[in-house]
Amino acid sequence: MNSKKFNAPCTEKGVTINVAMQKLAGFRPEEALSVHVNDGLILLSKSKLTAKDLVDMANNLYLLAGELVSELVDVCGTCDGCFLDECDLFDAIDQGEPVQLREDMREAIGIPEDGAMEVTVDEESGTITVKAAEDKYDLYSVPPQIMALLLPMGICLSELDMHLRQGDVVYGD
Repeated sequence: MNSKKFNAPCTEKGVTINVAMQKLAGFRPEEALSVHVNDGLILLSKSKLTAKDLVDMANNLYLLAGELVSELVDVCGTCDGCFLDECDLFDAIDQGEPVQLREDMREAIGIPEDGAMEVTVDEESGTITVKAAEDKYDLYSVPPQIMALLLPMGICLSELDMHLRQGDVVYGD
């Protein structure tokens, strides 16, 4: 993958994709582009792709995901020789289905749609308490497919959890 990272300021008029970026991407002048928009991501591609183009795009996204995950491991460090007791708490992290609440229940409790929940179980009384978590994100907000990439890399889960809870900027200029 011939990956290059550029900064493109977002202004009131939009974002400019300069000629150098277009050339590196293999876009030709006057060529129509497709724009894929997701939370925190805008992906530009040629609007007409061959099967080989799709394979190459999927491979480039896979390689980029690997680079991003490696950046995260670099920021958090690994647990090789880690002496943090908190890391032991994540040894048996359950990556099964998260607790789901209906929209009306979330609203009644005051938990936004993408908000984290704190769930506690009192086995003695047989009750389950659900409330909005103090932190918006935590280790349980990491999708299982990303956790499957991170765990074999030995990422320090305690550090990752801390960065998620604090909302730290860990990448970019």
